[in-house]
Amino acid sequence: MTLRAMTMAAVLAAAAMAAGCAGTMASKDVRVVELGEMPQGSYDLVERIWVGTWHTPFYVPWYADRQDAIEGLKTQASIRGADGLANVVCIPAPTWWGGERVFCHGDAVKMLPAKDRPFFTVPKT
Repeated sequence: MTLRAMTMAAVLAAAAMAAGCAGTMASKDVRVVELGEMPQGSYDLVERIWVGTWHTPFYVPWYADRQDAIEGLKTQASIRGADGLANVVCIPAPTWWGGERVFCHGDAVKMLPAKDRPFFTVPKT
């Protein structure tokens, strides 16, 4: 192996490690917004994660359990600059060896500052 190839391999490995660390560290700041917790219009959509891309029919990440799948989703949201996840859906699927795997998708959202959020009240019935 030449010196140039070894240098390129080292640079690529360092970049991959830095990207992986940056994504997992920031994922702790991303929170899952439950349905009805925040009114529509109080956040901006950053991106729909694992939905509607060209590679979705060929590959989606499967995880061992729901908690790991949501953590993976949080990591992807933090990489895209979001601070929340909305409309999270998790789909379990059996494996051919008898186990189970889970796939989650959702919307990466950026919360608006409190002064810009719409305020609404629920009418009394």
